[in-house]
Amino acid sequence: LQSAATALLGSRAGTIAVYDMPARRVLAATDATLAFEGLRPPGSLMKLVTALALYPERARVVTCTNRLDVGGRSFTCGVEGGHGPVDMKAAITRSCCAWFEAVGLNLSPNVLLATARRVGIGRPSPFPAGQAARLRAPANAREKAEAEVGEGACVAITPWDAITLVVSLHEATDGAGRFVFGAMRDGVTVGTGQGAAVPGVDVRGKTGTARWLGDADRRDAPPRTHGWFAGTAGRLAFVVFLQSGTGHDAAAVAGRLLRLCRNRSLL
Repeated sequence: LQSAATALLGSRAGTIAVYDMPARRVLAATDATLAFEGLRPPGSLMKLVTALALYPERARVVTCTNRLDVGGRSFTCGVEGGHGPVDMKAAITRSCCAWFEAVGLNLSPNVLLATARRVGIGRPSPFPAGQAARLRAPANAREKAEAEVGEGACVAITPWDAITLVVSLHEATDGAGRFVFGAMRDGVTVGTGQGAAVPGVDVRGKTGTARWLGDADRRDAPPRTHGWFAGTAGRLAFVVFLQSGTGHDAAAVAGRLLRLCRNRSLL
């Protein structure tokens, strides 16, 4: 599996990690240094955490027009005309920044960070050389808005932290956790993570596209982005991280990974 996952990445910088949840065992981790030590902004993976913090507002509907300005930063959804009316489930499925920014205006930074810690982000790494995720309290409205959608300097995670997050949601027994984990299925069947779908397999996951630190305000060229996809399928939790790319790119790699795992009877 390690060799096959390495081949899936080819020449692309990044990592793939696969974890057997019942056995509590890492089955593969290409570029282990990056997998366990590399801290990067999580992009829209963080929306899973923000959704848990905003769970009481899950029925609130926001009309997305593709752009929302918060704290001096413009957030866009990348969909011409926007997503239209969305509630929390649709916002997770379609990765709608506007919903999270509008509903999260009054979210306490302390609640957001406490929720992240509750699902394992920031927990000390179980690996000797591993790094704990970076969680820093936002200093202003812009930093808080960026943190809610996994951008900026306040939140940085390792690919292993992404696995920890989806395992926590897979094992959740509370209403908020089960709701968010359920929305992750729609994210794969009809949402931004469709590239990870595998016929006959219950895949649940979330895409993430995060700007490189320092690129958020670039005007001379399109900002560079990292691509994430993390989720669960059968007994496995997994993450695909691409140093350069988008969440859609990472989801496509995840789909090939899961087909490989299915063919090897690992699911």
